[in-house]
Amino acid sequence: MTNLKILFIIVLISLGSLTAQTFVPQITSKSNNSIVDKTVATSLNILAVMVEFQPDKFNLTIGDGTFGSLYTKEYGNDIIDPLPHDANYFRDHLEFAKNYFEKVSDGNLNVEYTVLPNIITISKVMREYSPADRDGNNIGLGDLAKEVWTKNLTVNTNIDYSKYDVFILFHAGSGKDISTSELLGKSRDLPSLYLGLKTLKNFFGESYDGIDLGNGQKITNTIILPETESREVTGVGTTALLELSINGLIVSSLASHLGLPDLFDSKTGKSAIGRFGLMDGQSLFAYKGLFPPQPSAWEKIFLDWAEPLVVNSNKKNIEVFASEIAKSTDAKIIKVPINSTEYYLIENRARDANNDGIKITYKVAGQIKTLSLPKDTTKFNNINTDTLSGVVLNIDEFDWAVPGSGILIWHIDEKVINQTLNDNEINADKSRRGIDLEEADGIQDIGEEFQTIFGDVIIAEGEEHDLWFANNKSEFYKNKFNGSTKPNTNSNDEAKSLISVSNFSNISNKMSFDVSFGSENIELIKSVKVNFVGHRIDQIKSVKLNDDNLSTFYLNGNNLRLLKRKNNIFFPLLIQKDFTSKNYSVVEHNNNEFAIGGFEKKLNVNSLDKNYTVDIASNISSPIVSIQNNNEVKIYVGMENGKVSIYNFNYEVSPVLVNIFDVASSAIIQVAVENEKIHAISKDGYSNDNNQNIDLRFAPKKIVLTNDQNGNVLSIVLAEENNFYIIEDGEIRTEFTITSETIVTDFSLADIKQDGENYILFYTSNELNAVNINGSMAEGYPIIINDINNFVATPLAADINNDGFSDIISTSDEGVIFAYSGLDGKLLNDFPISTGNKFVGNQTIIKRENDLLLASGTKENELYFWSIKSDGEVNWGSKFGNNQNCSFLKSASGAKSISGFFPKNRTYNWPNPVYESFTKIRTYVAEDSKITIRIFDLSGDAVDILEYNATGGLDNEITWDVSNIQSGAYFARVEVQSNSGKEESKIIKIAVVK
Repeated sequence: MTNLKILFIIVLISLGSLTAQTFVPQITSKSNNSIVDKTVATSLNILAVMVEFQPDKFNLTIGDGTFGSLYTKEYGNDIIDPLPHDANYFRDHLEFAKNYFEKVSDGNLNVEYTVLPNIITISKVMREYSPADRDGNNIGLGDLAKEVWTKNLTVNTNIDYSKYDVFILFHAGSGKDISTSELLGKSRDLPSLYLGLKTLKNFFGESYDGIDLGNGQKITNTIILPETESREVTGVGTTALLELSINGLIVSSLASHLGLPDLFDSKTGKSAIGRFGLMDGQSLFAYKGLFPPQPSAWEKIFLDWAEPLVVNSNKKNIEVFASEIAKSTDAKIIKVPINSTEYYLIENRARDANNDGIKITYKVAGQIKTLSLPKDTTKFNNINTDTLSGVVLNIDEFDWAVPGSGILIWHIDEKVINQTLNDNEINADKSRRGIDLEEADGIQDIGEEFQTIFGDVIIAEGEEHDLWFANNKSEFYKNKFNGSTKPNTNSNDEAKSLISVSNFSNISNKMSFDVSFGSENIELIKSVKVNFVGHRIDQIKSVKLNDDNLSTFYLNGNNLRLLKRKNNIFFPLLIQKDFTSKNYSVVEHNNNEFAIGGFEKKLNVNSLDKNYTVDIASNISSPIVSIQNNNEVKIYVGMENGKVSIYNFNYEVSPVLVNIFDVASSAIIQVAVENEKIHAISKDGYSNDNNQNIDLRFAPKKIVLTNDQNGNVLSIVLAEENNFYIIEDGEIRTEFTITSETIVTDFSLADIKQDGENYILFYTSNELNAVNINGSMAEGYPIIINDINNFVATPLAADINNDGFSDIISTSDEGVIFAYSGLDGKLLNDFPISTGNKFVGNQTIIKRENDLLLASGTKENELYFWSIKSDGEVNWGSKFGNNQNCSFLKSASGAKSISGFFPKNRTYNWPNPVYESFTKIRTYVAEDSKITIRIFDLSGDAVDILEYNATGGLDNEITWDVSNIQSGAYFARVEVQSNSGKEESKIIKIAVVK
């Protein structure tokens, strides 16, 4: 164990006698230890020594510091771990550890041991080595280890310490791991713990490299354990012996040496995995500490004792075998990926796989005996083991310690594990554990405290209904585990994993279940990890995917790669080095995809088997744009000299230059194309191929094109300082500024309302915004996600739910993908989904014959592909609109256009009530109009007047600054007068609250 472990026992007293002992795990919240390095060991050679202290009678320690001084009377051999506690006694306990590890490691770990015959007597009384309280510094235990091993040099000579891997100090007395109600944690006994080199460095400094034994030999670890955990407890007028073995402590301490972290809540000391794995207080003292269960699936995999079978596609009748009876070819652990950092481990745990009860081998009075029991009894169960005596040497099936039989499902979060492993706090956050058992009864209560009607405290440790099997009778059990069950299959980010595990069979040594990925609406088709050191995935383009083939271009730096699948293995083929320094374009011809990029003065066109390179006049400075027309492609290249070159490409020969436009006087930042007309931005401003140029007050960053309802081309330009310009026919039609502390870095367009206008989509921190070309916010927006995530990349838009309206796909920096209804801003069913890792690069969504295909990448070089069951259209599929980078969206549908000159339900203020310093007053007019807003208080006195010119056919807004307005109710009379003479008005109520 890497941490000090303290279990408090509440002793229930009835009629003057001790009638029961109930274990309440309360493992200390403070530790001086950091986790040890993982050791992939095939053998452990143990050297153990017995240690006594200076004799001392002290009421806060058990015994006088010498072996055999624990008890006030003779208990004989009919108890657990009876006296004498000599070298043979400790050898018997280490024999148990040897047998345990040989069995649970499936023969991968062999344990050998030596117990030195001489007792080492040290210089001080016990309490001088013990921390004064539960949260005290354990440096005294480091001093103890140094003194013992240094003195051992003179007591037990001629020992070659280099032969040994781990060193154990068995000391006189009981451990400070159990406290009776009498001491209530004040005990000055020694805690049981593992001191690794990292801990010793914490005690004695970073330069410390072990206990120096001379001749270059050093001891770098020590396990400190008591002679027993048994002790006398007193009640009203009576004393009873509480019998507890040290077998569980020994094997868990050795597991700590191998690198296993503690899996209880190391901050509160409460159980986290119960008796379903090894490294939990409930397991260490299972069956009074006589034998713990087998390690959990994750613990075995962590120690390289098991390899899971990965299931990442729909599969029925998956078989998983109990480890006790499994053959080498049988699957004992199934791994089901949730995302790149989370997954399920599914295992079959059987208390009695051999169907012959439990067979216990133990030693008492020097004789080895066996005891066979067909089942637990009143005198042999997890709480009461009065049937047994002596030292348990072996158990035929260690999983007899598990509360029940059936399938266990573990939710593993590698992100949590990686962040907390060194601090040994994997399960310290109850709301997000690194190793979490999905309890089949639907009540996640392991480690929770409950109080009975008699005032007794009970700690939930897990029970038989926490396992999955067909005839589980728990109230919430459905024989399936999916997004709507309790528990559910959501990721720890609350994203929908879309995983369903169902149809669990009845309890058996060979159990089965089904796994599916996806729902009626969305399905994860593939997840691919590209395993190259230093590799980075960026600019995913042109996804082609079916049951037999995966093909997608992506960039690795400036290099173009094509991900191909062969025999279920994915190969990132290098197509061309130095392919492009800007966003590239992709076109398709005869089932062959061509990527078009530009690097310095070279235009590059590549497919898997064709490569063309064309020298051009100037360095390429903008993303490549391509327009496909039957068997010919026009390629638009913006250059540093301010010109835009146009090339024709027919797939069979190298691209041919057909035209050059002198567009700007500085480097082209981006080209957008509509109907073969060029619109461009440079650092100087906006330009087009009609020699119309506009100098903008702020440097432009991106340009997007659309048509209004009259067919006019609108150029929408995002510039520095969050400024947007709407340009029509070479003139600025509208400009507005987004008020936000967050810099708007990107935007897209989508027809989300079908009201005749395309809306501008962009992010400000954790808000998704949709505004019209006046800058007025769309109804239902902004959409806000929780404050631990920020939106990144480009908002994508496609009709995901097949309702005819474009929906919005937004991704957080943590790789959580949200999809919102464009119409009302509500989160769509089956979303969010998650990649499980930080987002990197960009995303793309394309329309296929029968579905939409969404692709996303992560910083860990994973690619994810989802099929969305919709035949809806894609409005905005990638950073620059589509794989061709046209940055153009056709005019919006007017199917839901607003009728009437001045629909009064479209005139209101938001927010209302007004808690901040402003509110926006919105109105819609069908024609260009003058708007006058007169504001009055309840007494009829004029408070303010606002005036502006409204654009017809759009929602229009003006901000009313209320920073100097007192709290109260106000009336605003909104008067409109169109340029054609129409007049209308409406009164709205505004509440100001400060």
